[in-house]
Amino acid sequence: MEHVAFLVGDWTGEGWMDMRGQRASFRSSERVESRIDGLALLIEGTHTADIPGRSEPLVVHHALAMLTFDQDSDRYRFNTQVHSGGTGVYSGYFEDGAFVWEMTQGPSQVRYVIRLDDDGQWVETGERSADGQTWTQFFEMTLSRIERP
Repeated sequence: MEHVAFLVGDWTGEGWMDMRGQRASFRSSERVESRIDGLALLIEGTHTADIPGRSEPLVVHHALAMLTFDQDSDRYRFNTQVHSGGTGVYSGYFEDGAFVWEMTQGPSQVRYVIRLDDDGQWVETGERSADGQTWTQFFEMTLSRIERP
């Protein structure tokens, strides 16, 4: 778990996602806590967007996940619950200084890559592929670590 310990902390920033061919911007906050003496990370993330005509930002994504390492498979397990009711257990790995986790969505493969940039910011990208060879980016967010209130 030492490879992913860089995620621990409170983070805030902005990003975008492709919504049916249109880029939609959002604000994001992530709280990552080390649990069980570092054997698990508890991750809660919320993305909100301003919608014309609404006085409050709309929650467009809210998820809770537990990240652990499975020694038998030599892979990370990313167990998620999303505010819309969806759940999943996904496989992840650490490669070239980044945490990568993957899933299948219908006929497509999806992967998310999380790394720290040179300024210590959490940069996460999401890509989709129909054939496992050609990847198209549909998501990106950049977060800065903040002090916990």
